[in-house]
Amino acid sequence: MKKIILSIIVNVFTVEMIFAGGLRLGMTGAVKQKVKELDKKVVEYKEAKSTKYTITGKLPMSPGSIIRTQSISKVIAFYNKWYSVAEISDGSFSVDVQTGVPVGLIFVDNNNKYSGYLSLKNGIESIPLTKISSGTYTIDLQTLSISGNVIEPGHNPIGDEIPLNSAEQQALSQCNGMFASVVKNPDVDGNGVVDILEDKFYRPFIAYGVNAGNFSGALTPTLNNTVTMQFYNITLPYGSASDAGGAKVTGPSGSNITNKDCYVSNNSYNIYPDLGSSSTTIPTAGAYTFSLQNGSNRVLTINIPDQSQANSKIIVAVPTVVLNGDGTINKLTWEYRIPNDSSSNITPTAFIDSIMVQINGPGPGNRVYDSPMMPNDTTEHTLTKQDIVWANVYNISMAYNDVYGNHYVVNFYK
Repeated sequence: MKKIILSIIVNVFTVEMIFAGGLRLGMTGAVKQKVKELDKKVVEYKEAKSTKYTITGKLPMSPGSIIRTQSISKVIAFYNKWYSVAEISDGSFSVDVQTGVPVGLIFVDNNNKYSGYLSLKNGIESIPLTKISSGTYTIDLQTLSISGNVIEPGHNPIGDEIPLNSAEQQALSQCNGMFASVVKNPDVDGNGVVDILEDKFYRPFIAYGVNAGNFSGALTPTLNNTVTMQFYNITLPYGSASDAGGAKVTGPSGSNITNKDCYVSNNSYNIYPDLGSSSTTIPTAGAYTFSLQNGSNRVLTINIPDQSQANSKIIVAVPTVVLNGDGTINKLTWEYRIPNDSSSNITPTAFIDSIMVQINGPGPGNRVYDSPMMPNDTTEHTLTKQDIVWANVYNISMAYNDVYGNHYVVNFYK
């Protein structure tokens, strides 16, 4: 197993999407200044847990697929900080992975050229080893089938070795999308060789601001069936030091992003949509090309998947406020759900990396409380500041990072 030293730069944002008297206030400054950054941290992703798992499978050997099968020589399992490579022998493979992280599988030929990726269907292009049945240490994909670059298992572990409920499968299809874009295109720099085998690792991620609902006089807000996406930004960390020097980005038709200078921060290129664009709340699906401005004439290409269902499948931490006798906030508890299923029960350790609580008021933009970043099994936080009057609160933000490196600021308003 080869380690990759990679720090994911996680910017925790607050949303200044304020609607008052029909006016949209504060968004320009918020977006242009990284959406009024709450707490800028360099988060080194956790080392994978010590328990070893094995993924096995066989390539199809039927007469119609034998020529294609014989050209595939390796399978690569990878995530943010590590990857492992296994040789394919007589059409079979066995690759060791670690629990506690989602893993993508890609297949390459003898020249390290891309041959295809594993798809578990329904928008799931990663194996979420964050939720494994007790006693499971091997996942046998059995005999695979190949159609173009799409490689599907004879045995799909979702619902068996990986016991995700229906809501969790919907959430996974949404949050693994940016990761899946690299599984589908692991040659971001377009030189014909899978990037990770050249010690270059491109891992784009997305940040969203979300208006998820209102308290409306209660201590637990009502979660909207479809939440309102308030803003987004896309981040592409450098795959190697040779990517530095600035970049201009062009998006697909309808994105209103053409030859636009990227904002450079923490060894990453960042896309912030312009206000007035038709795509300021979710990115337009398609190819985004980053033309490097360092004299190398290199172009990096990432593909943003369809985000049109983000407003119904995004994971939401729904808080409940617990008050002291004098009307000040004592603590918050929360549950994880998806908007289109109010009874959904999302296992946080399967999807969430870390979470924090933000409180604003009186009025928008007046930050009165920031919790520390808390681990993914946290579902309760007692405020260290016990003098915040609930009647004066404008909104509560539940800001979290998911296990794929994406970031969300989920807002509930009074």
